[in-house]
Amino acid sequence: MKFLLGGTSSAIINPHLVYGPDLPIGGDYGTILAYFVSRGRPTYGFFGMPPSMAVVGVEAFNVDFVALAPVVYLFLDQSMVAESWYYVYRYLYGTALDKFSPPSSTGPVSGSPGPLTLISSNAAKTPNNGYFSPCVLPKSAGARPLGGAGKTKSLDKLEVMGNPMLVQISLGNAPVIGTSSAW
Repeated sequence: MKFLLGGTSSAIINPHLVYGPDLPIGGDYGTILAYFVSRGRPTYGFFGMPPSMAVVGVEAFNVDFVALAPVVYLFLDQSMVAESWYYVYRYLYGTALDKFSPPSSTGPVSGSPGPLTLISSNAAKTPNNGYFSPCVLPKSAGARPLGGAGKTKSLDKLEVMGNPMLVQISLGNAPVIGTSSAW
């Protein structure tokens, strides 16, 4: 796996260092938002809900075949964790990916201090490996991969689908992670 930043690739690195270093497993809205904002990552909330009920943070863009797919973390209010599978399906995958279902191992990470809890794609994995991908982001110029012009053509195709179920909270850029052969 190569880490692409600014159009150049560096040495192969441990994905644990890229995906969610010091990722909180929960906390209040300010703590979760501050984690992603301090790293320059974009965040989203659920349409029709206060942002303090759900935070979706973009960790990276993964090269899946020839398209860029957002890799995201989901934090839900503790009152919603029992139905986390539904919220992943409805809000992260949206209507554009109807053929995808959340993994059956989707669930809350234990030990969260709340009120927001990290929802993992596999509760048996370490929390920073519990991201969701692919997911669909809304059309937005506020969430772009690092690397500048020319590297976002695949993302532009993906953004055509758009996800009306997510609303942008903060702007940011996320690195592109994948094989250099795709670039």
